[in-house]
Amino acid sequence: MADLNTDSFTQTTTTSWLSRISPSLMGVLIGIILLPCAIVLLSCNEGRSVIAAAGLKRGLGAKDLHLFARMVLNRRQLVTWACRIGGFLLLLIGFSLIMGPLSMLVAFLPLLEGLVGFGTFLVALGLAIAITLVTIALAWIASRSLLGGGILLAAAAEAWAIRSIGVKKKAAAAGA
Repeated sequence: MADLNTDSFTQTTTTSWLSRISPSLMGVLIGIILLPCAIVLLSCNEGRSVIAAAGLKRGLGAKDLHLFARMVLNRRQLVTWACRIGGFLLLLIGFSLIMGPLSMLVAFLPLLEGLVGFGTFLVALGLAIAITLVTIALAWIASRSLLGGGILLAAAAEAWAIRSIGVKKKAAAAGA
C-alpha cells in the first residue's frame, strides 16, 4: 500500500516593486559619485602626461631624450594607460548604475528587462567612450594640438555613429 499521508507545502514569497528598485536607486547615487571621480582621474592623468611631454621637449637633447624614453617612459606609459582604462571603466560603471532603474521599470517582463538592460549598457558604453576621448583630447590640445584634435575628431565620429544608428532605427520603426 502506498502512503497517502505525505506532508508537503509550497511557500510563495513576493517582493514589492519598491524593494526591487531601491538597490537600483542606490546604484544611481554611487554612479553619480563615480562620474566626477573618473573625470578627475582622467584629467589629472592627462595633465601630468602633458607636463611631462612639454618638459621633455624643452629640456633634453635628442640623444638624452632617446635614452630617457627607453628607461622611464615605458613605466610612465603603463601608469598613464592604466589611469585611462581605470577612468573609462569608472565612467562605464557609473553610467550603467545610473541607468539601472530603467531595466527595473520593466522587470515584470523578463525578456524586456534583458533587452532594456542591454540597451542601457550600450548607451553607457557610448557615453563612456565619448567622455573619455573628449577628456583626453582637451588635455592634449594645449600641448600637441594635432594629437588632441585627432582624438577630439575620433570622439565626434563615435558620437555621430551612435546618433546615426539611432536615426536609422527610428526611421525603420516609423516605416514599419
